[in-house]
Amino acid sequence: MPAPPAIVLNSAAIMKFRSFQIQLPTAPTGVGGLSVARSSMIASASSGSFQKAGSTTRSGSTTSQQQTRTPMSMPPALFKAASNNLQDVDYQRQMHDKYTNLFQGLTSSIAQAWQQFHSSATLEGVSINGPVATGGRIGCPTLETTVYTQSFLAGTGPWELKIREQVAKAFWTCWKQMLDGVRVPGLPWYPAFAAFPGPLAPPMPNVPTPFATIMGDHWAMGMQNLKTTLSNLLQGKMDYHTQFSEALAMSMDGSFQVWKIQTQVINVFGSGPIPTFAPPYVPVGPVVGGTGKMLPGGFA
Repeated sequence: MPAPPAIVLNSAAIMKFRSFQIQLPTAPTGVGGLSVARSSMIASASSGSFQKAGSTTRSGSTTSQQQTRTPMSMPPALFKAASNNLQDVDYQRQMHDKYTNLFQGLTSSIAQAWQQFHSSATLEGVSINGPVATGGRIGCPTLETTVYTQSFLAGTGPWELKIREQVAKAFWTCWKQMLDGVRVPGLPWYPAFAAFPGPLAPPMPNVPTPFATIMGDHWAMGMQNLKTTLSNLLQGKMDYHTQFSEALAMSMDGSFQVWKIQTQVINVFGSGPIPTFAPPYVPVGPVVGGTGKMLPGGFA
């Protein structure tokens, strides 16, 4: 399985965030680093999309007047408006657009970083004795930079940049924890190496194996670790950071649980000497002290 498509990550995150049914407060002048422009209380009432509400004096003159309109329905809205007051409805739209763009941009960048792992990561230092492979480590470029710098991330203001930076750091922290726990746990990857007819076994690919089989720390990219890491980094930097963190974490966790089973570890080419090979008396022997290495593209 390749990296999960951005649309899958985004849809899952949006759906989860919407499920919190967040009620916005009355429209402020600014919140969570967002610059929110208030609508005028005395805007023209000629638009057919607005209606007047207020009280009048005995002479018929208006003493208070407020414009209203229908809030966005939920779905598709990510938030509930505080009221049908024009300011509150405008605020609902602005918050919906901000968070929608943020989810879309971040999930697209995470998907891109995930795909970069597929194309660039390697597995090296695998030890081979007989048919059995053990150990090894994954080499991978820092994916944090990819998440942070993708051009299709929405918004380049100070607030957006700060959120992008923290999400990139959280993703790479958890992904790196997962990679650091990868070890080949004594798998029969090279059946031919149990009794090879020659002094040196030439490079041969391993038996394809699900990525999950070589993972040591399944918790690292799990829901709770992702949520905690995201929430700790985003706290104080955005409104609704707890719900945002849980939605993004659930999206990544759901995709990762499928990905780690369906992604195969292939083309780890192993070779090594057969020190007991001594024809004609010992025409075959096991590989001893062999090594295995996978070139980029072996997580397929």
